[in-house]
Amino acid sequence: MYSAKRTEMVLNAERARNTERHKRQKKYKIQKRHKMQKGHKIQKRNKMQKGFKNMEKKMKLPIGIENFKKIRKDKFYYVDKTGLIAELLNNWGEVNLFTRPRRFGKSLNMSMLKYFFEYGCDSTLFDGLKIAEEQELCEEYMGKYPVISVTLKDASARDYKTAQNMLCSIIGNEAMRFQFLSESSRLSGRE
Repeated sequence: MYSAKRTEMVLNAERARNTERHKRQKKYKIQKRHKMQKGHKIQKRNKMQKGFKNMEKKMKLPIGIENFKKIRKDKFYYVDKTGLIAELLNNWGEVNLFTRPRRFGKSLNMSMLKYFFEYGCDSTLFDGLKIAEEQELCEEYMGKYPVISVTLKDASARDYKTAQNMLCSIIGNEAMRFQFLSESSRLSGRE
């Protein structure tokens, strides 16, 4: 009896030690896993921060900027929509209507079209963009036309007379850009 009782006590003690050892090992593994996960998260966060720093160095978001030339020259992030130019030229329409919700880039697209078609166009603005692949279209249309671009965004006034004066100023400033056309041999005296 003594030996059976002693054997049982020894087994119970061994089980207890094993259980304690198992608990310690489990706790150690959990702590190690947490440290690894924490380290991984820190490494991941550091990589993301480095990525954002690099992105800041390379490209900025053009929030509120509607000028195509400024976006391209100042290296802002730009989603290439120059395929619209080829689409407009290939699927010709007498009138084209651009309907999009607010903040969907209508003004930026109009600016892009202006810089593409306007006399004295800086072709480097379109380097690396989809339209640059369309060499025939670029040779035939890029920088070949006087482009009148009028936006009414800044013509907001509280009364009719002030609004009218603002509109006249906007149109007058745009017309002043084309004074060189008055010397063109293609225009009649009346034009």
